[in-house]
This record gives sequence, C-alpha cells and structure tokens, in this order.
Amino acid sequence: MERNALLKFKEGLKDPSGRLSFWVGNYCCTWPGVGCNRQTRHVTKLDLRMPLANSFDSINIDPEAAAFASLQGTISPSLLDLKYLHYLDLSWNNFNQTPIPNFIGSFTKLEYLNLSYASFNGLVPPHLGNLSNLRYLDLSSLGEDYALVSDLNWILGLSSLKFLGLDGANLSFASTNWLPAINMLPSLMELHLASCSLYDIPTSLPIVNFSSIQVIDLSANHFNSKLPGWLFNISSLVVLDLSFNDFSGQIAPCLENLNNMSVLDLGYNDLSGPLPISIGNLSSLEILCLSYNQLNGTIPETIGQLKILSILDLTVNNWEGVVSRIHFLHLNNMESFFLSSVKEKSLRFDVGYDWIPPFSLYEILIGNCQMNPKFPIWLQTQKKLQVVHLTNVGISSYVPGWFWKLSPQLSILSLSANNLSGELPRSLKFPSNSAVDLSSNLFKGPIPLFSGVGELNLKNNLLSGPIPANFTDAMLHLESLVLSKNHFNGSIPSSINKLEHLTLLLLDNNELSGKIPIMNRLNQLYILDLSNNNLFGNIPSSLCSQSLVYLKLNGNNLYGNLSFLKNCTELGKLGLANNQLHGVIPR
Repeated sequence: MERNALLKFKEGLKDPSGRLSFWVGNYCCTWPGVGCNRQTRHVTKLDLRMPLANSFDSINIDPEAAAFASLQGTISPSLLDLKYLHYLDLSWNNFNQTPIPNFIGSFTKLEYLNLSYASFNGLVPPHLGNLSNLRYLDLSSLGEDYALVSDLNWILGLSSLKFLGLDGANLSFASTNWLPAINMLPSLMELHLASCSLYDIPTSLPIVNFSSIQVIDLSANHFNSKLPGWLFNISSLVVLDLSFNDFSGQIAPCLENLNNMSVLDLGYNDLSGPLPISIGNLSSLEILCLSYNQLNGTIPETIGQLKILSILDLTVNNWEGVVSRIHFLHLNNMESFFLSSVKEKSLRFDVGYDWIPPFSLYEILIGNCQMNPKFPIWLQTQKKLQVVHLTNVGISSYVPGWFWKLSPQLSILSLSANNLSGELPRSLKFPSNSAVDLSSNLFKGPIPLFSGVGELNLKNNLLSGPIPANFTDAMLHLESLVLSKNHFNGSIPSSINKLEHLTLLLLDNNELSGKIPIMNRLNQLYILDLSNNNLFGNIPSSLCSQSLVYLKLNGNNLYGNLSFLKNCTELGKLGLANNQLHGVIPR
C-alpha cells in the first residue's frame, strides 16, 4: 500500500532532474528520500527537499539550476496511506503557487513538517492544528509565493512545537493576536517571523510561557512602538533579531539576564539614548548590530570585554566622544568592524599611530569621524582584509605602498572624502567585480589601470592627461565608471564602446574634447553625463539605448539636430543647454 501511495504521488509530479527515476523495485524503503522504521518496515520519512538547497546560501541559488532540480506539480492525497509518517520535507521545490493541501493536517503522527520556500500560496489550512505531535513546522516563503495566515489560534494544538518558521508569510490579519497564541507554546525554542507584515507587539508581557526559547526573529515587520522590555528578560535567548522595524525608545539599561546571547541585532530602527554599560556583560555575544538608529552619547569601553565578538556594527548613529584602544582590549576574535556617526566629526577614533590590534579583520568601515591625519599604519597588521572603508575620516597623507599591495584581496575599497594626495599606482590588480572609490581626494597624475574592478569612482580629484585607448582592455567588466570633476583632456577613446556591461558613465566637468564616440554596444547604459567639457560635432544617433534614463550633454560645443533623441524612449532627465543644437525634442 505504501509503495503504491508513493508511486501515485510521483505520477502527480514533474521531475526535470530525474530524482524520482530511481523509485523502482518492490522495496520502497531503499528509494532516495524515503526512510522506513527498521523493525516495522513502515515508511516514516519522506525527505524530498530540493538538493541544491542544502548549500549554505540557499537563497542565492542559480534560478535555472533550481528550476531543473525542483519537483513541480501537485501533491497527491495518496500520501495519506503513509499512516506512520513522522517526517515530511518538500522544501525548496516549486508547487506553482498552489495552496497547502488541507489533508496535510491528517498526518497525526507527524513530528517534522517543512514546506518552506516551495512556492505554496494562499491560506494556511487551520487543519495543521491537528498535528499535535509536531515539533518542527516551517512554512516560510519568499516574494509573491507567500502563505496567508488569518489567525494563529490553530497553533494552540501544537503544544509540543519547538521550531516555528513563518518567515515571509502574511500575518497582517493576525497581527493583534499572534503573540498570545505563540505564548501558549511552552516548548518553543525557535520563532522565525521575519517579514510577516506584523504591526502590533505589546511592550509588556506579564508571563512569558516560552521560557526555553533560544531564537526570536521578528525582523522586517512594521512594529512602531517602544522596544519591548520583556524580550530582554528571557535568559535563555541566544539570538534576538529585531532589525528593520520602527522600534523607538532606549535599550534596557540592565542586560545581565542575557548571558547566553550570541546574536543581538537591533539595526535599522529608531532607538535613542546611550548604549548601556552593561553591554559588556554579554559574555557569549558574537554578533552585535546597532546600525541605523539614533543612539547617542559615548560608546562604552565595556564593549572591549566581549571576548568572542566577531561582528560589531555601530554605523549611522549619533555617537560622540573618543573610541580608544580600551574599546578593543579583548576583541581578539573580531573579524568585521563598522563604525560611523551622523554628527559631523563628533566622534574621534584615537588608537595611536603605533597600535597593534588584538584582532585580524576581514572587513573594516570607519566613516564620518576623526582619525589621525597620517594613514593608519596599524592596518599593516591586518593580513586578511577584503573590505576597507575609510570615508571622511580626515586622513591627509599619501597612501603607503604596502597598502596598495593588498589590492588583489580587496573586493571593496573606499577611501573617499579625505585629503589623500600623491599619484595613484599606474596599475593594480583587484578581484573580479570589485568596487573602488577614491573620490574627493587630492590624487594627481594619469588615470590608473585597475584590472578586475566592476565599479570605479575617481570623482573630484586632480587627475589629468588623456584617457588612454587601452584603458578599457584592463577593465572590460566595468559596470560603473565615474571620472567627474578632474582635469582629463583629449578625446573620449572609441574603445569605451567595448564596455558592454556599463550601466553608469560620468565624465562631466573635465577638459575633454573631440567628438562623442559611437556607443552602440552599451545596451545596458542608463546614466550618461558628458556635461561641461569641450566636446564638439554631431551627436551620434546610436547614443540613446533603450535603457538610457539620464542624459546630460550641456556645457559643450555640440551642434546638429535633436533627431537623435527619437531613440531615447525611456529618458527621464535630459540636459542639453549651452550647445548649438536645433530642432524639436521628440515626444
């Protein structure tokens, strides 16, 4: 009977990769994805999760590969003949936005149910509340494939539930009563309700029944209230993610109860006030994210006591005072450090010129605060760097040669808005599709050849000379090129037409002359600014691609008819002033 049930289930599915082609023979317990009890030989497990989803970053799976590996079609009620089924996983397949079948609620022995990211849509059947033995339930979804939950009262029947995943489900109709229902699950250990359109959460909860809970993820909802203090009294918490909401108020001054906390993410809210000194008591903390809030005052030195902290993000707040060596005293395990203040130069980063940090970073971002005017020599100790942002930090020296030698490992480099001087290296090699921003400095000399870069911003420097024809050969995969406000002269090389991936090209406010070259291969270009140069001649009819939305040619010596604009069907911004053009702009 169970074998026939599985074969009927198979008949209702499309299987592009042939995963189920091995479902042959009389003994179904050996079929891929099927598990049986060793004594009774009854089918107890059906694990048909899309295989590629077992990778670490499932959300970024190649769509074509995912479509090939996914099961598609409908779920046959023949599965009801699997009366001893304990485990059902159909996640990451493609069931074409069909509703979750009501009969799923009839598998009374089920302990594990995972239908996440499988393109189910519509109302979640309340019948799931009949699964009284269920310990794991994941109905998470992405994008338009979302489950709709009208209320959560059915969940009261799942008293043994340890894991609840509803990320991406629409809980807007249950927003006022979701917490009382969740609070009736005494065994719950993980709660995932990210992006659920929730807007209501009580700031107080007299009795917290899920006292063993370890993970709470309420990120990316619409909560617009004071930060709920009761969440910070749950001593069992390991992960608390409240990011991307509109929580206001202050962080609770006493955090001693959170000794088990490993991840605390309060980023992208509207929190204010100081960061409590008690933050240093969270001895298990590995990730602390407080970015994009209104936190103010000085950063407590106790943060340096977080010995196993690996990621610290304090960007875009209203910090003031001094960050010193003491703040990093015991941060031996830190790999990512992000710090900036909204207040202009209210924060000083002063660790001394000869500092030897206790950590080895992969990523560093320091912005809008005051550092030593000399280039930080302590960066020379950081051998693993892949991302470096030192933006608007008051460095006014040259960039030492040892730093440029890091280029082969830097996927992101930003030294913008400083007073860095000297000539840039003539050529450097960066990782494929890296981003380099050296804008708003005092660099001089010719344009550098930085191979591997996908984005290059050299705006507002003192660079000069012609743009060489071989410039494009070194950077064929450029998507963004910004050379505005320099002193480049000569003509725009025709080789610019080789940059077929280019979406943004800004050459304005230079001393470029000659004619605008043919750009008929730049089909992805959507922003083009050649304004305020000395360009002359007719404008090529091929200048406008289907994708161009922003075009500025003003302040040149261009002449001719405006008929070239007939191909600019998507333009939203156009600048042609101070030229010698004539004709009517096509509608």
